[in-house]
Amino acid sequence: MRNSVKVVIDAYNGATTFYVFDKEDPIIAAYCSIFPSLFKDAAAMPPGLRKHMRYPECCSSCKRKCTACIT
Repeated sequence: MRNSVKVVIDAYNGATTFYVFDKEDPIIAAYCSIFPSLFKDAAAMPPGLRKHMRYPECCSSCKRKCTACIT
């Protein structure tokens, strides 16, 4: 499960901004090297948007099930 990038779409003009939350993800690293001006660091996300970030329920559910199988 990957959750490395959050995409914000401006409702007024349709502009998209890609924020990288996991710099260690090899797929995102490849995309960042191909399109360096497309991605921004997660620290550049405005605080008003950042407070709305949450972990996707599907990722949480999947990890919970995997952990249950291990223990």
